[in-house]
Amino acid sequence: MNATITKQKNTVQEQICQLLGWTDEEYSQYIYENGLQYLRQLLPEAPQLAAKLESSRMFWNWFKRMFNEMDALLVDPNNYNLGDLQCRYQLYHAVHCPFAVAAERRPPRCVWDDVLHKCNTKRDWRDVLIEKIQAL
Repeated sequence: MNATITKQKNTVQEQICQLLGWTDEEYSQYIYENGLQYLRQLLPEAPQLAAKLESSRMFWNWFKRMFNEMDALLVDPNNYNLGDLQCRYQLYHAVHCPFAVAAERRPPRCVWDDVLHKCNTKRDWRDVLIEKIQAL
């Protein structure tokens, strides 16, 4: 990743932390917890598969990149009037709602392929994984 993209991501994270009064640790924890909720919403029928994705570096890289893209929209002053702190929290949580995000965004095929090839999948949820890959 080049320095410009890294700086931009840091800037977006810093701006979100400033807007919400969070530390870097609180921000990171929010992303992690949101990612776990996202996986539960995305794969309610296959908790074992969700657990495999949870341990996938490729999944987390994709999820953090998607999260950062959504955050970048929030810190753009042309997009939203963020109002007071309570309004900011409500907007931030609404934008990152795992139920809504799971309905709209799916990990790309490379994430599913990574999980499929790295694990010895059991037959009961291997079919779910293959179905997810074929749906892309």
